[in-house]
Amino acid sequence: MSSSENFLVDLTVALIRKKKLFVTTFLMVLSIGLGYVLLTPSSYKYVTLIKLAQDGEGALLESRDDVLANIESRWLPEVASEFKDGRGYTPEFNVDFSEVGRTHLLLSTVAPTSAGDGIRWFHQSVAEKLVVSQSELERILREKLKAQIKAAERAPGVGQIDNASESSESASIEYLMSVRGRLEGIQSAEAKVIAQRSDDPIGIGFTLAVGLIFLQSFVAAVVVVLFYYFIQRVNGVIRTEEGRP
Repeated sequence: MSSSENFLVDLTVALIRKKKLFVTTFLMVLSIGLGYVLLTPSSYKYVTLIKLAQDGEGALLESRDDVLANIESRWLPEVASEFKDGRGYTPEFNVDFSEVGRTHLLLSTVAPTSAGDGIRWFHQSVAEKLVVSQSELERILREKLKAQIKAAERAPGVGQIDNASESSESASIEYLMSVRGRLEGIQSAEAKVIAQRSDDPIGIGFTLAVGLIFLQSFVAAVVVVLFYYFIQRVNGVIRTEEGRP
């Protein structure tokens, strides 16, 4: 008989002789696993998509690195402090942020439904700080472009063919149109979705979780029985060598 067949025989004998230990271990592990699954609330993902402001040429008004640094070092701590002051406890969830494409940022939080209101407020507060900061940069850029337009309109050669060459007038008009185009092409920052919860819970489904718990309970029971049977065999060998009954 091969070693693998001996192992299967020993395993079967151990399970038969220690069936009470097997059943007890199986039910205990199964109860703990099912209790955890039933009592632990499902977690969902809440997301807020923020569009960053762009100038009239499609470039960001502020680099993504600077935006991410402001979120991490300024606005998240500020909002967390406001959250604690207003609600009396520290938020029990984390807010992660990542880049989505070239012009968007995503705030995301994984938490149970019970934390939904707090998450929405938290996301909205962070988004508002970011949008306000971006709006200020947009205001500065608009004022700068408007000043350039006024200066270009007053410059010699615009609408004054008798006082300037045709090429100079053409260049001035082209510059003026370019600046006006940049002004009209500015895209404001906006938060498109404020903490929308995903429809499906995060993680494996309930049926799969229960199936895995049954499997783990069976494996745990087998391991316990084998370990107990192994200890008995070792004790038997020691008693035999020492000449004890």
